[in-house]
Amino acid sequence: MRLARIQVKGIGCGSCVAPSKALFLRIPSVRSVKVYGSVIEIAYDEKLSSISDIIAESKVTEYYFVKVLSDEEEAAKEDQVLKSEKLSLQLSKK
Repeated sequence: MRLARIQVKGIGCGSCVAPSKALFLRIPSVRSVKVYGSVIEIAYDEKLSSISDIIAESKVTEYYFVKVLSDEEEAAKEDQVLKSEKLSLQLSKK
């Protein structure tokens, strides 16, 4: 499983990119989509497709400007959170 963060910009307002979520959810390899303003997180199965394939298949570029910010294994993000929590615990012990 991989987690990609992409920036999606519409012609109009920033919140107008929220409908792009539906475009990604139609793709079989996409497991989840979260929208944070103009940044969209897409969790997907890399055995079925790449983030480039997902963007192309979604046809999101017909309506929005798209830039891939990151594309990494989902476990890597979980590891970062765990390290952050561990650091927080270490700091609170002092």
